Amino acid sequence: MALTVVLILVLGMIAIGNRVLLGGRHEARGRGARAMAEAGIEYGYWQVAYNNAALPYTASRSLGNGNFSVTVTDNSTNISQTYQITGTGTLNGETYQSTRVVQNKAAGGNVCDYALCSIGDISSNKVNTGSGGANGDIRSNGNIQLWSANASVNGDAYAGGSCSITTITGSSHANYASLTFPSVNLAYYQGIANRTFNGSVSWSGFTFLTANEVVYVNGDVNFNTGTISGTGTLVISGRFNFNGNLSYGLSTDRMAGISIQGANVNGSCSSLVGIYYCHDSSNDSTVILAPPLTVSRGSFTADKFIFNSGGGHQITILRDPGMNASVGQQLHLPGY
Repeated sequence: MALTVVLILVLGMIAIGNRVLLGGRHEARGRGARAMAEAGIEYGYWQVAYNNAALPYTASRSLGNGNFSVTVTDNSTNISQTYQITGTGTLNGETYQSTRVVQNKAAGGNVCDYALCSIGDISSNKVNTGSGGANGDIRSNGNIQLWSANASVNGDAYAGGSCSITTITGSSHANYASLTFPSVNLAYYQGIANRTFNGSVSWSGFTFLTANEVVYVNGDVNFNTGTISGTGTLVISGRFNFNGNLSYGLSTDRMAGISIQGANVNGSCSSLVGIYYCHDSSNDSTVILAPPLTVSRGSFTADKFIFNSGGGHQITILRDPGMNASVGQQLHLPGY
């Protein structure tokens, strides 16, 4: 009798142990499937927010023994300026679905996410942004007025005040929330700079010596016609003055320019590259652009813009399609 009871107890413990083991495996597979679903959500958000994928967006990917699928849709009818992202993850036969509502990048994001971005008004009859319906989003904390057939936006436009554009491939948004322009801490950049130039300089192009090098100039930078080689950031206490054409030597080259005083692109410069951020604490860092001008693989973010006249000539700005949050961090652009 005693032996029978012992056997029953042992068999019961074995059965319980098996259920615990199976339950543990099931729980582990469930956590893996959930991780797959979350990976899908992050992937979908990145594609829409930073690679300009059109909505609705769907994709699927395999990761080791699992896979995920993701769908991103416009959720603005329910909550203004939001996406709804649904990720479904599968791992070893277990499936998990997760849904997240996130803010539209254009409602927040970084000021360098646009071909043109300003604290003040953007007003011109000559400005064109983007090409082929992409890479031409613009944003202003003030008003946007592009009133001529010679002015167009290949993308979307967001204005804190009124938004009036004759030709636009995307959508225009008035009375939008203002963006915060991150401050420029010159002491920080001086501290991380690989090279420092004391006083204004005049260069015919520029070569970065190491990948993502930071170069500090205590003064103005005057660019004559030349080539930018390598990748890196120029941080200056003065102004950028562009007196000739500036191009990249290779498709992998990229330059960011940060100034607290602004930039002047005069009529002798018709071709330019670079991602420029011009801002100071008084919100009066000004960029002056003169036609004819094409900014390829670049953008301008500034407190104020002045668009000079030039007959029937135009100012065209094509945002760098490779620009994203990761690149912004590598270039030490404020806010990334």
